[in-house]
Amino acid sequence: MVRRSAFLVFTFTVIHNFRLGKSLQGRYIKVETPLTPKALQQSNEAETPVIAPLGCKTIFIKNLPYDISEDEIELQFRVYGKITNIRLAVWGHTKQLKGFGYIEYQSEKSAEVAVKKSGSIMIKDRIITCDFETGQPKGIYLRCRICKQS
Repeated sequence: MVRRSAFLVFTFTVIHNFRLGKSLQGRYIKVETPLTPKALQQSNEAETPVIAPLGCKTIFIKNLPYDISEDEIELQFRVYGKITNIRLAVWGHTKQLKGFGYIEYQSEKSAEVAVKKSGSIMIKDRIITCDFETGQPKGIYLRCRICKQS
């Protein structure tokens, strides 16, 4: 038996009927609510209040395109304030970008505004995520480091 699936858009009435166990032309139809895309989840999280570490002027940015330059990043982020330094992470053996970096602003307020805009900044069709640079490992690196210590 070959299983096939499709994504269809229905009105609320049709969806409600299928959830009650109805079938279409003798075939069982499973109707599920679509999941929220990860990019939209991140933008919703960005709406929560942002608490800036005291004296933090540097932000961590991720999901950068691999072919981006510092000038392109500066163009996108200078609207939030004066930038003093941009650092992009690069693979040592290939010299290609890793997809994340750091931006240092002249004032704490500029960094805070940029972090508040996280999830709404687009560069080359990619949604850029921003966070304050606290000096602590981020995401998967943190989990791997904890595993190795145990």
